Amino acid sequence: MNTIKPTIIDLFAGVWGLSLGAARAGFQIALAIELDEHAMLAHKSNFPQSNHLAANISGLDGLIMDKGNTTGI
Repeated sequence: MNTIKPTIIDLFAGVWGLSLGAARAGFQIALAIELDEHAMLAHKSNFPQSNHLAANISGLDGLIMDKGNTTGI
């Protein structure tokens, strides 16, 4: 049986608390968005399978986030 995991986007991914909790609960992190370069590097190190977008969320819309998500979900 092919089971699809529920999917999230982490909008403030730097501390990765949401991503960690979601991953432990069985969610797939489709996209992690973070403005701080150092925080993003930490998130990439801890969640290398996730897509990452270094951006200020105040300037994002659904189309930009969809381009950052390459999972096909």
